[in-house]
Amino acid sequence: MLEVRTRAARSTARWTAPAPVDAVRARLLEEIAQSSRARLMSAPGDTIEASVQGNAFSWGERISIVLTPTGGGTDVIVRTRPVMPLTLFDWGEGERDIRLLHHAVPGNGRVPDRQPTTDVPPVRLGRTSRLSAPFGWSLVVVAGLMIALALVNLVVNTERVGSWLPLLVVMSLALVVVLRDLRRR
Repeated sequence: MLEVRTRAARSTARWTAPAPVDAVRARLLEEIAQSSRARLMSAPGDTIEASVQGNAFSWGERISIVLTPTGGGTDVIVRTRPVMPLTLFDWGEGERDIRLLHHAVPGNGRVPDRQPTTDVPPVRLGRTSRLSAPFGWSLVVVAGLMIALALVNLVVNTERVGSWLPLLVVMSLALVVVLRDLRRR
């Protein structure tokens, strides 16, 4: 059982994979490359640095993976941290990404040691929790109501542009961002 420690949107986990360092490294690099929202930042030696794009509910995150050869395989240390340093809540994104990477490593359950990795669907790094979808739909409803309010205010207060224009612009942008993120799910 993998133990992931999370505190203030920063997650850390450590485990030993029963595979050589090169196999674990190749599999993790393949998973990062196949993910639509993750990208490899650097991979010097036995350290892998990746980032996950932000969405409507998260600023994104940085993933650091350190691989150390041991007698029984490879010691893997994974740390996730948000891109925005003041983030205190990440909807479980960091812990979920660590569990997905753990499950993708050969010998940890998802990928058998001898099965080609092309037969296994890629993990989806950067997904937020299921609670973010209802929150997103409620934001869509609120943004729609605020846009309607701004349009009514436009008719009533045509000479006071400052009373309706900021609300119309901000809520339109929020609506576009949230709908685009909900559509990607």
